[in-house]
Amino acid sequence: MQATEGSQSWKIPDRSVVMSLGNFDGVHRGHQVVFRELTNRAKASNACSLVYTFEPHPVKILSPESPFLLIQTREQKIASITQCGVDHIILEPFTAEFAHMGAEDFFNEVIVKRITPKEIVVGYDFTFGSHRSGTVQLLQQLGQKAGIPVTIVNAQFDHETLLSSSVIRQRIVAGDIDGANVLLGRPYELTGTIVKGRGLGKQIGFATANLSSLNECIPAPGIYVTRFTYDNTSEPSVTYIGRNPTLGATELAIETHVLSAVPELFGKHASVYFLSRIRGEQKFSGREELTAAIAHDCQEAINYHATHK
Repeated sequence: MQATEGSQSWKIPDRSVVMSLGNFDGVHRGHQVVFRELTNRAKASNACSLVYTFEPHPVKILSPESPFLLIQTREQKIASITQCGVDHIILEPFTAEFAHMGAEDFFNEVIVKRITPKEIVVGYDFTFGSHRSGTVQLLQQLGQKAGIPVTIVNAQFDHETLLSSSVIRQRIVAGDIDGANVLLGRPYELTGTIVKGRGLGKQIGFATANLSSLNECIPAPGIYVTRFTYDNTSEPSVTYIGRNPTLGATELAIETHVLSAVPELFGKHASVYFLSRIRGEQKFSGREELTAAIAHDCQEAINYHATHK
């Protein structure tokens, strides 16, 4: 897939273009339905499929004080969209100036003049233009005038739960990783760099790799069954998120104990994929009780990995 920084740098390809627009944070199962519709329509007419999205997320500019947590980093988002089989992505710089562009101006100046799509596919809740004034109904009206068909993909549900980034964020921060993964359609991933930790795990016989995460949306404190990946290697693991009240620590840590021996990884890029939650954070009477609990957590993780291959 080809990524372009900004629509002004977009070079119109030899083939026609079918495009989708949106924020697509998390690239969850609802977004994936939109992308399937996009790629199917592009293939049917021998066109290129294009995803147009914003960087950063508009909320970061319009409400910088908002406690808004992105599900994915920019790189994770690009990778997830690529996995959906999309040909191109435009990452439009979202600025305060850009935010003042009216809905019709955005359609005419950006979509029609710069991108020139033959067809548009969007989700039911897509909005555009200043103050989110442009609805999908307006988009269809403008598209009809310009001779550009607009397809609206309906809301998607898992049983009675709406597939939405907001619901997924809520589940992640509440520690409901199992529920978040159902809506994402894959395990939730934290990515970052392995840094030197406090050495507390090693002191009690459970050495850990400590992740300095690039992600904003961190699961609630607790113990999780995970997979730990580095250097194209993936290992079953168990991950602790918390401040370790038993040993008197105060800073939030993301510590992963790999269930097999691994080399020192300081400075390496790594990812932790969250599969299921074992328990919440607890304060124990001392190291002996803590060690016994961790040993039990590791066995729980081993059992999970053995039955979920």
